[in-house]
Amino acid sequence: MKSKIVGFLVALLVGATLVWAASYTTGLNLPLTDNSSLNTALQRIDAHLLRVVRDRGYEGQIFCGDLGNATTLYMGPGDAGAVRGTYTDLHIAGTACSALDNATEATADAPLYTNIPLSIQGMHCALSGAVASAVVFTARSAAANLNPSVTCTVAIGATDCYVGAGTSSPPTVAAGATMAVRSVTTTDLSASDAWCEVFYSMKAT
Repeated sequence: MKSKIVGFLVALLVGATLVWAASYTTGLNLPLTDNSSLNTALQRIDAHLLRVVRDRGYEGQIFCGDLGNATTLYMGPGDAGAVRGTYTDLHIAGTACSALDNATEATADAPLYTNIPLSIQGMHCALSGAVASAVVFTARSAAANLNPSVTCTVAIGATDCYVGAGTSSPPTVAAGATMAVRSVTTTDLSASDAWCEVFYSMKAT
């Protein structure tokens, strides 16, 4: 649905074939053009769509950490358990974030709540800077991909990606189940840092 909305709005703005530039909007990774006025409009659309996600009453959970050298790492939740509600230093490359990734999922993951099941609505991921190879992020629970999968890819030269649940039956996380976000790199990106926010709503038990 998000892609259809974006396509419709872009078509209204342009009315002609675009010449794509090698840069993207800051939130949803929409491709920019060689027209500065159109790019301003695209950035506004980008910001609006992110606000729509938040304004629908969804909560956001931060997962963050370092990237690896052509490997798979897992980023744990930044405010779960004992430090719930403490967002100090949970920014890209922050000290708290750098302690949340691990090559072993069972070490990184943690439950967000003990008795509340969750309905996952989407995920926004960002990098500390543009990279030379794509990075794939996947939200997981209980050491498995969500079903349906919630995955987004930061493309070469970009810094952000976003994915919505895209279904009338979004994936769920069982009460007390652990969560993590998996990052997959194909080259050495160990000098880069990552940050994801998973959007969710609580389900009645």
